[in-house]
Amino acid sequence: MEDNFIYCETANEAFGKSNNSKAQLGDVTVDYLTNNKSPQIVTGAREYQREKVATLSWKQQIMLTVISNSYKQLPQVHIRVIKSGKSFKLELIDGQQRITSIIDFVNGKYSLPNEKEFNLGNGIDVRGLNFEGIRSKYPHLIDEILGYRISCLWYENLTDEQTADLFINVLNNTNDMKPQEIRNAVRGHLSTFIREAARFEEHRHELFERTISDNGKKKPVLKHFSEGFKLTGRMEVDEWLSELIYLRVNGYRNGVSQPLHTEWIKVVQQSGGSYATQLEFDAFKDTVLEPLMSFSWDTITSVPVKLKYKLTPMLSQIMILYGLELKTKYGQIDVATYVNKFFQVYDKWSNADPKKPRPYQNEIMWGTDKNGKIGDPMEQFNKLFNGKNKKAINTIAYVLDKELKADEDSFGVVEIDVRNFTKPQIIQKWEEQSRKCFFTGQPLELKDIAGDHYIPRSWGVKKGGVTELHNLVVTSKKLNLKKLNMHGDDFQKMLNLELEVA
Repeated sequence: MEDNFIYCETANEAFGKSNNSKAQLGDVTVDYLTNNKSPQIVTGAREYQREKVATLSWKQQIMLTVISNSYKQLPQVHIRVIKSGKSFKLELIDGQQRITSIIDFVNGKYSLPNEKEFNLGNGIDVRGLNFEGIRSKYPHLIDEILGYRISCLWYENLTDEQTADLFINVLNNTNDMKPQEIRNAVRGHLSTFIREAARFEEHRHELFERTISDNGKKKPVLKHFSEGFKLTGRMEVDEWLSELIYLRVNGYRNGVSQPLHTEWIKVVQQSGGSYATQLEFDAFKDTVLEPLMSFSWDTITSVPVKLKYKLTPMLSQIMILYGLELKTKYGQIDVATYVNKFFQVYDKWSNADPKKPRPYQNEIMWGTDKNGKIGDPMEQFNKLFNGKNKKAINTIAYVLDKELKADEDSFGVVEIDVRNFTKPQIIQKWEEQSRKCFFTGQPLELKDIAGDHYIPRSWGVKKGGVTELHNLVVTSKKLNLKKLNMHGDDFQKMLNLELEVA
């Protein structure tokens, strides 16, 4: 081992002697990457994966470079050494697709193409061969392939934060990286949740199911959204979900910008952040993320097929977030009714036909401009979904609020009385019922009584589902569980029928 140069064969001796963060020049061989004797090397750390996937042709060209072993060499790779007790594991933080192309070939996952450049001359023609085919036909080439050396930098004692900074700001040109690619490189439970739920098939949420476009292009598209929601390999779905979560937590009416969004992702996951620990994140997931994902699924899948073409990224986000706001405010919402109303408002306020009402003509945009001017003319509703700034979002919300005020029922809201009957109220009603079950007339002991809404709360305040004495009946705990959200009349009929059958 030369000074400051670490050959992979000497890696075991080189690491673990210092606690300082450092980088050292070295190399790795194909054999080191593929044999079972080397330390575990993680080649699929998703924090450092760009979404674009290497094509078979690209992988085959990588192998041509290795087999030819000429003046053309593979670019340097970057490996992080992570101590694990007395041993260590290796994490490939840059060069994943290059290295996995080689590993996949050695493991027999693809063959070389039948192209003339793979006839290397000097009696060596590897066209159409896989790794074992080369071993059979040109055994001497196997040693050359396994002995091929790839330049690398070994990084030791780097924290997760330092590693993310290295990947984003040093190893990649940030001008070429989309903001979401930068956010995905931030280590933390939330970033992992977003990546897994949005993109990777084994954990992907059903909302983001892919299908093949039927417009003749045969490209993957999102099954439940508009084909205007483009998938170009730049983490569009990750960004949509990450923005949805940001807007839910920080108030969607405040809008979102790329710098604020990225900074928030970093801050909440760093040491001391709101979701830094597994325990904190699990609580956040249970109380915020899971209900958000569930409501998003209900909303998007309630959109009629004929209207799917309108489900662009921003429109779908606002439809979800405004609906969730209504559900939080009123207690319950009929999602299908709400979705239909949303599109009715959309069409009404987007009308450009001068022969039909254009309600936006007499309205102004929300907020003021930089000169303090109030009252920019409102644009058509459909044109407001081009930017997630406060002005656009609050103008959208103003229109929806205006329509909601005119007719709450048309939005599918059900105002729920969230109060509970008190113990004294239940005992009072029990005494009034001569200490008997309201539904069966059977005697009830105090320890077995349960207060029940005769008209269920789920029916809403307007239909009588209130927590008031006239709507209180006392029954047994067992029958209370059996009744659930049934109306008292229907429950009584069911009990009577059961008695007749018996």
